[in-house]
Amino acid sequence: MTEVEATDHLILEAAREVFLKKGFAGARMEDIAKTAGMNRALLHYYFRSKRELFQIVFDKHFTELQSGLQDILSSEVILTEKIQLIINFYLDKLEANPDLPAFIIQELTVNPERLFLLIKEKQRLPGRTRLVFEEQVREAVRKGRIREIDSRHLIINILSLVVFPYIGRPYAKMFLELDEPSYNAFLKIRRREISSFILKSIQP
Repeated sequence: MTEVEATDHLILEAAREVFLKKGFAGARMEDIAKTAGMNRALLHYYFRSKRELFQIVFDKHFTELQSGLQDILSSEVILTEKIQLIINFYLDKLEANPDLPAFIIQELTVNPERLFLLIKEKQRLPGRTRLVFEEQVREAVRKGRIREIDSRHLIINILSLVVFPYIGRPYAKMFLELDEPSYNAFLKIRRREISSFILKSIQP
């Protein structure tokens, strides 16, 4: 890795940390420069604006989530295994980046057109891979392996159960009267609970 590449990486890691914590509106270039251990002038030499940095960080995280989900949905594994893969993929990402859901939702709310441009640029159209999952669910229903359920409800049920404890983290901690370590332990147990709940909910 060259010195320029190393500096780019350092800045982007600092930007990721600041944006995940503060979002676009709350972050400042000074915050990113300080986190990266450099002055603002050097930061501006590498990246011209906060928006440019934000888009790089957002694109990376969103593309990873989008691509990962679509790869699993279009895979050849059996439905029950696919459900568990989806749950584990998202929980692994969220455990490593607990502020990620709020970060992405904020950007989608403020700048939704960016989402459609990004998907188009990456040529990762959701409909194509979703159809594979939809047909797999219909086949499982026809063969009596699962109860009748709309695949769209199934995937949203999975994502909702996985993502809400991270989006609603402050409220959930208060409601459950848990401190940060206890809540993290609760989330690890919840990984098993989500898989069990979803699989039992579709039993015939």
